[in-house]
Amino acid sequence: MRWLVCFICVLCMLACTDQQPPSYEKTKDAGVHEATPDTDLPVSLHQPTSADDLAQKIETQCSMEQKNVHNQLKCKARYNILYCELKGGQWVIFQNGCMDACQFVSNQNCTDDTPSGCDCGEGQCWDGIACVAH
Repeated sequence: MRWLVCFICVLCMLACTDQQPPSYEKTKDAGVHEATPDTDLPVSLHQPTSADDLAQKIETQCSMEQKNVHNQLKCKARYNILYCELKGGQWVIFQNGCMDACQFVSNQNCTDDTPSGCDCGEGQCWDGIACVAH
């Protein structure tokens, strides 16, 4: 659950500053050229065992790559976008705080926030590391 809170905080901060979903263009100046999920997502991030594991691996990777806190936030956003797209999702701004998270499929008690996150499409939800049927 801690990963979700951290993830949402980063996403909300990005959404509040730009009102556009983070894009490769906005995150590539943190040290990555024209990004693609297959080639620019470090191999260490390809097979997380859980959402917490993914968050920790991204944290570690970005801490190694970037010393500046602002650039670390961009790095984390970039890797979350790349990972989402690697798993078949699309990074979007949602209409409420439930996003496409599986934990909210049966509980629609959502916030009024408009965070960005991974959208898995019709009939699927994001479980933190993959798009799964619901």
